[in-house]
Amino acid sequence: MRSGHLLTIVGVVCCIAFSDKRLPLLAASAELDKLELWVGHWRTEGTGGTSLSVDDECAWLPNHRFVVCDQTINGKTNQLLILTYDMADNTYRVSSLGTDRDPVVGRATLNGKIWTTRGEFDSNGKKTLIKNIVDFSHNDYRVDSEMVSDDGGAHWTENSHARLTKVPDE
Repeated sequence: MRSGHLLTIVGVVCCIAFSDKRLPLLAASAELDKLELWVGHWRTEGTGGTSLSVDDECAWLPNHRFVVCDQTINGKTNQLLILTYDMADNTYRVSSLGTDRDPVVGRATLNGKIWTTRGEFDSNGKKTLIKNIVDFSHNDYRVDSEMVSDDGGAHWTENSHARLTKVPDE
């Protein structure tokens, strides 16, 4: 009888310890699942602002903690976009590594299916702020709008605006 009670107590203690540690992981998992919107093959359907052609392949890394997008812009510029959720400060991190500008590490906020990312990079020794708004509220396409500011955010200039359509799985 006593060994039965001891096993029950040990089991309860282990369950409590395990569940307490899993709660943040479950919350992070729910937030990470929101990155699923990015996954897939995206192509520019139409543009506004500057001329822009984008081919965007986004996929989960095997550990399901990062979505990575391989982007070809205007047929020549390659960028790597990395998205994840930061449990420490409850924000999304978005990193962009390109062949034509310094890396941009930004923080994203969500409002429904609209992602707003803010970051900065150095351009010719001058700090440039960047803001990217991605609207996933449409079923078969997303709208990307990128703005830059050279005056600390007092004035923003639209750098690009594009409508990207999700390419069906082949």
